[in-house]
Amino acid sequence: MEIETRTEARGGVSLMLDVLTQPAEAFRYLAQHNHLGLALIVYAVSQLPLNFTPPLPFSADIGDLATAPPATVRSVLVDAIYHIIGLFIFAAPLHLVARLLGGHGRYGQILQAMGLASLPAVFVAPFAVVAHLAELPFVYFLAVLAAVAWSLWLTVVAIRETYKFSTGRAVAALALDVAAFVVVIFVLGVLLSLALLAAP
Repeated sequence: MEIETRTEARGGVSLMLDVLTQPAEAFRYLAQHNHLGLALIVYAVSQLPLNFTPPLPFSADIGDLATAPPATVRSVLVDAIYHIIGLFIFAAPLHLVARLLGGHGRYGQILQAMGLASLPAVFVAPFAVVAHLAELPFVYFLAVLAAVAWSLWLTVVAIRETYKFSTGRAVAALALDVAAFVVVIFVLGVLLSLALLAAP
């Protein structure tokens, strides 16, 4: 039985609500329409709460090592640019893996789908405020954990619908992408350490 998807144009707010409430249909729609600009804005905004991490109770014991510098407009903008660049980088091996696994989709489609899959992180913001005002940092970290879990599930759905996969194959593609990303970071870290050791 073929699943019907709404084909009429959707506004940004409508699309974001659909991602949260009926993600399979929303990502099927995104596989056929271009909303990359919206997706990049959502992704950049969703990362903002990460700039306001409250200090942990043991921060005082380790001094300046645990104290992050206060966020400024400049630092927030720079972080947003870095996050967007990171999204482009992270989506590239995922697209390659998905195609190798037999998926049918384009890089731009998974890029915008992953951007919108980060939407739950926006809801961390009020918990960050509560954590700072009430000095309850673990409220913030629990909210981050819940948002990450929700975003991961949305990402799996996004991969499944973009590449017309089964859920199992979508999970495999994401796992392989994360593994490749970790390996690349590890190798770059080792090479950087060797370069620093070799420097006079």
